[in-house]
Amino acid sequence: MNTSSAALRDCWFLTGPTASGKTEIGLELAELLGAEIVSLDSMAVYRGMDIGTAKPTPVDRAEVAHHGLDLADPSQDVTLVRFKAAADAALADIDARRHRALLVAGTGLYLRAVIDGLDPPGQWPLLRVQFEDDPDLPGLYRRLVELDPATAAKTDPANRRRIARALEVTVGGGRPFSDFGPGLATYPTVDTVQIGLRELYQSSFSNVGETFAGVIIAVIPLVILLLLFQKQLVRGLTTGAVKG
Repeated sequence: MNTSSAALRDCWFLTGPTASGKTEIGLELAELLGAEIVSLDSMAVYRGMDIGTAKPTPVDRAEVAHHGLDLADPSQDVTLVRFKAAADAALADIDARRHRALLVAGTGLYLRAVIDGLDPPGQWPLLRVQFEDDPDLPGLYRRLVELDPATAAKTDPANRRRIARALEVTVGGGRPFSDFGPGLATYPTVDTVQIGLRELYQSSFSNVGETFAGVIIAVIPLVILLLLFQKQLVRGLTTGAVKG
């Protein structure tokens, strides 16, 4: 299931590197918008991985509804396919309740999967091992040419890893690898609000990062309101009527 373009148009996206203050600013922005937060972080999906991930605290989650957290135990594998299914389900649920979603992205691939509507293929480990261990690389490439000429035309005949992955998906999924979309090289046009944060570098003064983050948190509501006014992206916000 892919999130509808209409639902995405009503979403806001906040992204930035580690230590850029995404968690704190995301909470402030969510309260301003009356939004629920969907986390797009490859480490926050694991239960117990709280230290080092800046995962929202129980208090934070009580104040603002969160999705995309604690989806699996650390011993489990959360593939892109599994994560995107969970994110799409969360966004559909939020949209069905006529609420707004704020997606806070710490993992660029997760962000691309949602905002660009990627259709990530599954994994077939046994087939992957079979193709990676096959000594006849030219024969594997000829098979790829036969099964998926579009992918073969863009693949180096000497690149075993890419050939093996393309065959794994094509044979395991029963459809050509190229059917899963243009991949990460294409950036579709999307009608969303996206905010990028720069890293808050910590200097020899221990409180510099915290002070700078505090300044950003203090001024960001003004910046957001200016965006809303200029782009008219949120209907009726000036009268207090956030969607629903």
